[in-house]
Amino acid sequence: MILQTLDVRDNCRGAFYKNKLVIEPEPDFYRNFNIAWKHSKFFDDSSFTYLYLFAKEEDIEKYSPNPKQYRDCIANIRAQERAASLAKIDLRGECFFDLFPKSKLEKYFSCKLDALENVYANVKKPSDYDILHKAHVLCATIRNQQIIFRNKRRNINYNIFGTSTGRLSTRPKTLPILNLKKEDRQHLYPSNDLFVEFDYNAAEIRMLLALANSKQPDEDIHNFNMQVLKLKDTTRQQAKERFFAWLYNPEAKDSKLEKIYNKNIYRDYYVDGVIKTPFGREMIVEEKKALNYLTQSTTSDMVIENSYKIQKFLKSRESKIAFLLHDSIILDVSRDDVALLSEVKQIFEKTRWGSFLTSSKIGRNFLEMKEVEI
Repeated sequence: MILQTLDVRDNCRGAFYKNKLVIEPEPDFYRNFNIAWKHSKFFDDSSFTYLYLFAKEEDIEKYSPNPKQYRDCIANIRAQERAASLAKIDLRGECFFDLFPKSKLEKYFSCKLDALENVYANVKKPSDYDILHKAHVLCATIRNQQIIFRNKRRNINYNIFGTSTGRLSTRPKTLPILNLKKEDRQHLYPSNDLFVEFDYNAAEIRMLLALANSKQPDEDIHNFNMQVLKLKDTTRQQAKERFFAWLYNPEAKDSKLEKIYNKNIYRDYYVDGVIKTPFGREMIVEEKKALNYLTQSTTSDMVIENSYKIQKFLKSRESKIAFLLHDSIILDVSRDDVALLSEVKQIFEKTRWGSFLTSSKIGRNFLEMKEVEI
């Protein structure tokens, strides 16, 4: 049996079961299922497989035994949503079930169930399902939280399928946290007491070392590279630019860097024009871009995997993950949980390849973040 839920924050919740809507089901109700369309905060994700991750962004109409009926069901729901919008009713603040005719909702869920059963029967579980599951649960939880921007409560809605490498992007009409201008950061505040940021030092370079089973420097990577290259009268930024110019140019040579970094490690993951990462992602890519795709995708998934662990660790606490920003995680921290930060940092630093050096910052808004030792 496939579980379909409908929940609008804390205002109301329900599920479709045996062709009927069950309003405000008891917690034990969800134990009847182990397959769901998408994640809901009302059940433990570890017990569920999510069909949304099988279909990805594909329109499930193609799996419906009656596509016209499915389209009609969707059209009816959207018409009700438009009517509510014209009446200036905020569906986020009202109970969905009180506004829409129950018969239309049940018909919609029934049409969708027919399509979902065909997805389950005909679509193979993806090789990257495990990391997609973690990304979906992580981002669904973040989406249902609020953050304060310009004195208004806003939401961050990530798209886990928005890039070819699996790096997160944001959906339209949501706070564009990944592209927020520096001057706008001063207007971004936590819903609790403070922001805490944990950021990997040179994450993609460390991933290159990790994939080759090489030792991680216990200092800043770019300072380390300056020592390796024996650079004098060179800034850290110049050393960084030189390194990446060498790293992602297949024709570039540097005998000193090549003693430490293996640019050819991608060949262990590249077969017939396809990169398959340690997280099971498969990407069609030309060989000259294969190393870039491998390191970027694997690094992004490492951040997602450890953020998922932290989200589990903070469950039932006031503190939470506010958002992810490239290779860093930003927490919305309650003062009552400050004593936990050292343990949270350890979770973030400990990867499946060993420990990655991490820096820490704290601030009352996202512009005024000061580096601290945690």
